[in-house]
Amino acid sequence: MKDRAARLHPSVILCYYLCISLYTVFVMHPVLQAVGFVLAAVNLLYFRGRQALRTVLAALLLAPAGALFNMLFNHLGISILFYLWDNPVTQEALLYGLCAGLMMGGILLWSCLFGLFFQADKLLFLLKRAAPSLSVLLCLSFRLVPDLRRKSRRMKEGRLGLFGPQQGGPLRRFRAGAENLSALTTRALEDGADTAASMTARGYGLPGRTAFPQYRFTGADAAALAVTAACLAGAALPVALGRTTVEFYPVWDFTISIETFVLFVLFCSLPLLLTAKEYWSARLRGALPTH
Repeated sequence: MKDRAARLHPSVILCYYLCISLYTVFVMHPVLQAVGFVLAAVNLLYFRGRQALRTVLAALLLAPAGALFNMLFNHLGISILFYLWDNPVTQEALLYGLCAGLMMGGILLWSCLFGLFFQADKLLFLLKRAAPSLSVLLCLSFRLVPDLRRKSRRMKEGRLGLFGPQQGGPLRRFRAGAENLSALTTRALEDGADTAASMTARGYGLPGRTAFPQYRFTGADAAALAVTAACLAGAALPVALGRTTVEFYPVWDFTISIETFVLFVLFCSLPLLLTAKEYWSARLRGALPTH
């Protein structure tokens, strides 16, 4: 059931990520930033499990880091908390840095969730007609680091099985690392050349070449796209009309409308709600056990 959001059309997934990211970046409201961060963490923990715990903790550290950085270099605001090296540390600078840290952490979490749903083949599907060379280049770039990490781990396991635990000083360890890096670089270049030759042999990028439609835009995709657009419009309209406002300098003050809060919560919860709908639909059809 957890793969329901990943089975949406790639254009729907990309549209949702762009909308939630742009709203998070441009609406620096403390309540919305906190809600977006919490729901992004809940989504990521649900879909990735305990593997995402370190990512969530790292993103959480960005909030105090942003607050510390901003209050040390930004002295705007009238609510002075204390003086540090004859420079005022204000409440407004502290709160703005905290919101900025939550924003960066939220973007990090949404990006991890996007990477979980939007694999390289979906990017290739979207760009293969408009920019075939760019799509292949991006796909190879996205898979480069995970592929190198996987191959490096296999090489270390192979060396451990052949030669046993590594012994010696720093120079010996440096030479072993250099040998691994050389082998990884060679394999990466060979894999890139093999991929290019394979795509050329298949006629990739040639004019008039037909392609199998791997993903079809269905009614469920249209409904998900419509709900995404409605939630974004409903959450952004009160901000544009001045019903949801925030000011940090010179005095910290904010207002928020109830419809903005509710629609933004719904907007951030769409992956979870989609999974819940899939679960209860299967439950009502009898496809899942009741116990």
